[in-house]
Amino acid sequence: MSEAGYTTGPLVSVLKEDERTVISSAHLPDPFDMKPDRTLPNRMDMLWSVFFATGRSEPVRAIASMLAWRADYDKFAEMQKTGQKPTELTESIMRGVVYTAAGWSLYSLSRNDGLVADYLDALKSSPDTPANVKLELANLYTNPAFTKR
Repeated sequence: MSEAGYTTGPLVSVLKEDERTVISSAHLPDPFDMKPDRTLPNRMDMLWSVFFATGRSEPVRAIASMLAWRADYDKFAEMQKTGQKPTELTESIMRGVVYTAAGWSLYSLSRNDGLVADYLDALKSSPDTPANVKLELANLYTNPAFTKR
């Protein structure tokens, strides 16, 4: 068993059987699951928790990948501008909302956390980062979707 990158087996092995049963019955969602449903914002928060617990780059990379959802944000922003009210929470709407949250959190944390800033610089120069995500990262500090609050 491993949570936030730490092996918990040795600790769990010394617990009483009923305590081990309680722990093994708790199943947290996979924070790296990018399914755009109503729990996606919670999973994004979990990604930040994993990052702050471990300092690993993978959670930052996963959050940055949400910047690929710019087209969904543009559709959602247009809906808001025209006053159209959604009748259901579609995957596109959720991606549009999370795009903003991901960009805002990357913007905010990279200004205050050197490791986040370093990881974003690495993502911008990595050949593995999709071009659309690189473009969003290049405009992170000027995109009004991330800076207006």
